[in-house]
Amino acid sequence: SCSVFNRREVLSFHPASTPDDLAWPEGIYKGGEEFPSTEYSFNTIWQGSTADSNLRVYAGAMASDLKQGIVLVDVVDPTSFEHSFKGPIVAVGSPGPLQIVGAKGMLIYLEAADGSTITFDVESVSFVRS
Repeated sequence: SCSVFNRREVLSFHPASTPDDLAWPEGIYKGGEEFPSTEYSFNTIWQGSTADSNLRVYAGAMASDLKQGIVLVDVVDPTSFEHSFKGPIVAVGSPGPLQIVGAKGMLIYLEAADGSTITFDVESVSFVRS
């Protein structure tokens, strides 16, 4: 049979479309341009999970003001696949676009365009003073 999308393309937009055969891939990925809003300019994504939800964190900047570095959290229900967005959370001091460079547990490590480093706590949905 012929399909408009191959399996890989579908996975890139719906990583957890069927719970039986697809796990929620965890890690840091380049991308975010496919986010369905022109308000944001994302460059990196972190995916992880808790016992009751799948999580995706987008990092980048506000499209209208690239000095405003932001993080947006997408909480995805693993059963219904409903999305609940938290943010955008704007970094203090207009550091420029944020990029995810590391993660440990629910802490996301970001580097800003101005060279500063910022830690984001996914659980509290807030930046953490280092």
